[in-house]
This record gives sequence, C-alpha cells and structure tokens, in this order.
Amino acid sequence: MSEDQDPKPTQTYRFIVREDGEAERIDRYVTGKFAPLSRTEVQRLIKDEAVLVNDKPARAGAKLALGDAVTVIVTEAASEVVEPEAIPLDIVYEDDAVIVVNKAVGMVVHPAPGIFSGTLVNALLHHFPPIATVGEEDRPGIVHRLDQDTSGLLVVAKTDEALSSLQDQFRTHDAGRHYLALVCGAPKEDATIRVPIGRSTRDRTKMSVEGLNPREAVTHFHILERYHFSDSYGGSYALLDVSLETGRTHQIRVHLAHIGYPIAGDPTYGSGAKRAVKLSPKALKADFIGLTHQLLHAYRLRFTHPMTHRQVEFEAELTEPFQRTLDHLREAVS
Repeated sequence: MSEDQDPKPTQTYRFIVREDGEAERIDRYVTGKFAPLSRTEVQRLIKDEAVLVNDKPARAGAKLALGDAVTVIVTEAASEVVEPEAIPLDIVYEDDAVIVVNKAVGMVVHPAPGIFSGTLVNALLHHFPPIATVGEEDRPGIVHRLDQDTSGLLVVAKTDEALSSLQDQFRTHDAGRHYLALVCGAPKEDATIRVPIGRSTRDRTKMSVEGLNPREAVTHFHILERYHFSDSYGGSYALLDVSLETGRTHQIRVHLAHIGYPIAGDPTYGSGAKRAVKLSPKALKADFIGLTHQLLHAYRLRFTHPMTHRQVEFEAELTEPFQRTLDHLREAVS
C-alpha cells in the first residue's frame, strides 16, 4: 500500500460450525451467513484469503466439519461506510420520541454486508442525525424490520428510552402489526398456522418449516375477499388480513406457502415475480398484471407511545401496484 492511500476499514466476523453447517461447502456456508453478498462475491473473498477456517485460508470448495471456526474479513470501501443520504421518506407520524415510516418496496431497512447505501437507516441519519447514537451502531433506532420487498409501516425510536420501550412491546406482543396479502388460491375459512420455522437445509438464505433448529411461529389470517375464475383462465386468489404472534424471518411468506397459498409475486416462496395474475376476459383494462414484487403490505401498526403511555394506531394505504392489481381482480369477477 502506498503512503498516500488510506487503509480501508475492515470488519471481522467469526462463526463456529454447528450441525446445520456440517459437511457444507465453505462458499455456501458464508453466503448463507451474509445473504446480501452473492456467491460470486464470497468466492472472491475466499480467493483473496479473507475467509479463514481454523485460522488458515479456506480452500475453494472445501467442506466444513462440526466445530470448525470460520472467520470472514469484510473490507469496506470508503464509500461503503454508512453515511446519511437524502433519500425521500414517507413519514406518517413524528414527535420527539418516535418516527412512523411507510417503507417503500425495494428499500432495505438497515445496512448489512454488501449493502451500505440506500437503506432506511441511511435516510434516517439524514433526516434526524442524532439517531446515530440510539441503539446499535449499524441499525440505530430500528425496532423491527420488514423484508426488502414488503411495503408498509415501521416505527423507529429517536431515543434510547423509546427504543427500549418499543422493543419490549414487540417482545411481549403488546405492540401489533396487521398485513394485507394477496395469495394464489382461495382458503375456505380463516385459520391460524402454528408451524415452527428454521433455516432451510437446502438454501441458507431461505427459511423453511422443515428447517434446522426451528422456532415457534404463529400466524393468523382472516379472509377479506376471494376472486374465482371459472373460464379458461382458471385460478383463484384471495386478499387476507394477516397478523402475527411471533416475528420469525419471512414468517408470513413461509407459512402461507406451506399451506398452499403463496403470496402473489413472491420470487422466493411463492408464485414468482414473473408470474402474472391472470384475469377473466371480462376485464376491461388488461388480461393480466405482471408482478414486480410480492404483494405483502404492513398496513396497520399499533403500540403504546413511550412518552404519553397512550395506545396509538396508524394505517398506510396500499402501494399503487398492489391497489391496481386488486382493482383488476375486482373488475374481472364483477
């Protein structure tokens, strides 16, 4: 390194291989631990000797043994340090203690390996700089999360006291969220899904009802509307109101796919982003709607305000693509 170059900041991560990682290829194991990084990027880290197994450079394609110590050294370019960014936010409510945001589709909530810009945290640091000292350094103010392609309401804490209060409320289920989900297929009745969820043994970036080290997961849904087509297009869809008792990763998507009603547009667990929502020829506007993201929206949020101790509730309208899809479906079955 020349004298006029600043050293790039690095971060070291260390993992001990458990039963779920035994006999797995090192590149697949590390990719699973750092889902935002592609397998190609992980293989580049291995080539650069930035991945160690038992303190020795990992061999490409090597398989892990139970108890192996895996060290990953992630070098961040200077531009990848988390910085405030003037990203527009849809702020539903704000006071001295909290910010309620209607998160857009495609926005990641907080930075992660390989993702250091464009996140909700980058936007929050610009909107309210003092939030940088609230909670964890890489996710200041963050109380709960939504998947990247799930839209809807999030509450963010502006003080440590508010953060502690809100985290406790989500932990004890005193705070609650309701989602709207458009699913492929039409359930016959409302239901509760009680099936544990764990990390998939086939793809560590996914969760599964047959995963390793499963944890309790409970999802409730209420049927709001059904859309049945009896012509050559066939198929059925339903709009569900979904609520959670637990907050496992990808819980709604995994549970609904498990019982045979995947979320429309879900590329990972469901119908796939490229699958069309097919409509009856009676539709006036179009024969199908191509989906670009999963139709899952956190539309209602309630919690006890950390300062006033009064229960508050907020709602957010559907995204335009979600609403347009429902409009077409309703028109098609009318």
